[in-house]
Amino acid sequence: MKIITLTFFSALAISVCSLIGPTSRAATGIGDECNKGGDVKFAIREYDNKLVSVCRADGVGDCLYTKAFGKTFVDNRLHLNSDRLHDYVIKDLSGSYGDNDVTHFMLFAQCRDGNFVKVGDDFFTNLRPDAMDRTTGWLKLRVTRDCYNDSISDTQERSYTIVFDPKKRRYGPPDSNPKLTHYCSDAELALPVGSANSSR
Repeated sequence: MKIITLTFFSALAISVCSLIGPTSRAATGIGDECNKGGDVKFAIREYDNKLVSVCRADGVGDCLYTKAFGKTFVDNRLHLNSDRLHDYVIKDLSGSYGDNDVTHFMLFAQCRDGNFVKVGDDFFTNLRPDAMDRTTGWLKLRVTRDCYNDSISDTQERSYTIVFDPKKRRYGPPDSNPKLTHYCSDAELALPVGSANSSR
């Protein structure tokens, strides 16, 4: 009887593991991997009016984004990945970008210990969630950039998708095009206006 019972529970355990194994790996997102690759961890604190401070969790160096400076805000609390932890989209308004209508966006994924790692850092006009990428378990994001064009003395909007690169452990450039790494470059201004996938 003991042998039959042991065999039954062993088979049950194997069946359960086979059912939840892939899902668990997909759902871990970055939460269980925050110490891999030497990621710097950040502590994020929210205040009134969406003001936010972002400082290194280990206290090393000066805190560049503080409530006292009053230029850094919560843009959104998305689930960037499938680990069910609340992540951050943060806008820093401390920079000046000429005639281009862009803002500094930073993406932070939460770790299991409550701290965060930066998984995106770029300059956009708008950023909003798209569909979940089933191959990576990370949210695709739709972004726009309004770049100033000297030839028409006005800004032009272009739309892109940004996706998470598991190898680099962060979101890549718009439409995965390295030429669009730097915002409002000559390469970007040469693209058609308003195209959803203009760089491909």
